[in-house]
Amino acid sequence: MSAESEKNKIITANTIISAENLVRNLSFSHFVELMKIEDDLKRNFYELECIKGSWSIRELKRQTGSLYFERTALSKDKEKLIEYVRKTTQTTSISINDTICV
Repeated sequence: MSAESEKNKIITANTIISAENLVRNLSFSHFVELMKIEDDLKRNFYELECIKGSWSIRELKRQTGSLYFERTALSKDKEKLIEYVRKTTQTTSISINDTICV
């Protein structure tokens, strides 16, 4: 692995996210919201969850507002909480066909 590719990876708890993967899967708006999070571990957690759950920007804001990171950290059964959040997360995507012209 070259030094450049090593530099472009973010290491989270047992997971490596490449910068390319972040750029490919997250929008500019996601990055704006994520940059507001000062704690590296917390930000990396939300980056990973955004990618795994295909979160919209609205869902990211909702999860950060509901203290998902902190709730997960305090949970006795972390995997069950994460599974529950993934099941209840509504992912919506808007296509060009969904737009309404007035």
